Amino acid sequence: TTAAAVPSPASIGKDTLLRLQQARHLLLVEQKTAKAKKILGELAQEGIPEAQRLLGIAHYRSQEYKDAHGWLLQAAQRNDPQAQRYLGMIYFLGQGVNRDYSQASVWLGKAAAQGDEEANRYREILRKFYEE
Repeated sequence: TTAAAVPSPASIGKDTLLRLQQARHLLLVEQKTAKAKKILGELAQEGIPEAQRLLGIAHYRSQEYKDAHGWLLQAAQRNDPQAQRYLGMIYFLGQGVNRDYSQASVWLGKAAAQGDEEANRYREILRKFYEE
């Protein structure tokens, strides 16, 4: 399967960018998760990878791991390194999925290959589990 094309910021409309900004503000500044999830859900359905990642992370932080997995997977398949790292962590810890070190390694590797430093740290921890 090939990854779907990621809409570039230039290709998404001003309205979409404003809604994304509003959702980010609600999530990170006002900490109004439910409101942010509603807006992000609409944008994620439209295929906006950043919205998919942010929605996945919001679900992850709410310990709604199955929902987190679904949205993070969509963003990760579109080469979003942060989503790939979170997906690796989900597989590593078995959160909402069966623990799967090889899947964790795949996703952390993809994130690390794109320069995600945190993914490299998780890969080191994962390596220790493989060695035991």
